[in-house]
Amino acid sequence: MMDVLVRNVDDMAVKKLDQEARKRGLSREEFLRIQLQHITLFNGMKNEYERYELALNKVTEALNYIHFHTANLEKKTEEVLNAVNMLAKE
Repeated sequence: MMDVLVRNVDDMAVKKLDQEARKRGLSREEFLRIQLQHITLFNGMKNEYERYELALNKVTEALNYIHFHTANLEKKTEEVLNAVNMLAKE
């Protein structure tokens, strides 16, 4: 594991961090470690969600394309069947 040193943090910010850590029964170091891990995990999940959303949009576009062309194919098939039926009646 690596160490991270943060300098020149506002006194009020440090006090607030200490309060939040105490509420959870943690040291400042433990609290900040957990928060940093949550940030990196969240960003990773956000990136995966964006990739998932992009893939889902592509699938949706493909399904819309298939639906459109299937409807057209059904219409053309019906026209051909009608024409065949007309010829069969003659």
